[in-house]
Amino acid sequence: MLKSKKSISLGIYLAYFAISSSSSAALSQELQRGKQLFQKAQCIQCHSLSGQGACLGPELAGIGKKRDKSYLNLRLNQNDESAYIKLIGHPELFPHPRFKADDVKALLTYLASLPDKPSNEKLSHSIKTESQDIKKEAAEEKKVAEADIAEGKKIFLKNACLACHSLGGQGGSSAPALDQIGSRRKRVEIDSMIAYPISSRNLKMPRAPLSFEERSKLIDFLLSQNSKVSSPKP
Repeated sequence: MLKSKKSISLGIYLAYFAISSSSSAALSQELQRGKQLFQKAQCIQCHSLSGQGACLGPELAGIGKKRDKSYLNLRLNQNDESAYIKLIGHPELFPHPRFKADDVKALLTYLASLPDKPSNEKLSHSIKTESQDIKKEAAEEKKVAEADIAEGKKIFLKNACLACHSLGGQGGSSAPALDQIGSRRKRVEIDSMIAYPISSRNLKMPRAPLSFEERSKLIDFLLSQNSKVSSPKP
């Protein structure tokens, strides 16, 4: 008798396990089909999901907790459009894709599986990481700027600008001093003066054969001297 009861219990357990496994497999397939329908309909073109997508429609992260199945079914089922409009009390602002009943079921399974937005702790970590990235980019930009200034200094000395101009108390006096030139002239004005020199004090500055990039680096150097008074030594 005891052996018979054990056999019956084992049989019930195995049957339950088989049914449970079968249900899990079916749910997994339904979820996967819902995901495929979601992607095929390009829902992300209007909705957002975990920071990706657009902002025309509601965020879908955790949508299963925010909306019940009956509402979502009215929203998605091709046979319930009029019922949905009656529910919200006005026509839809944008045409929304609608699906057959079995496709809606798969979509609802997938939507219910979407996790909610990250916790504040994760968001804080994300913000911290983003802040570190910004600082890293700023440091890299600073290195590039310093390299451009150093190159501009070489261009300044190579073209003997100190023969006429002065900087830091050294140089010529036949052309305007270049100390704090950035406080007197805009960048575009300085570039124009270098590219298309005009007469000043009955003298015309020779036109240096510089490319736009070279002029830009030369101007970077001149603007960097705004708070300096020392002469640009070679």
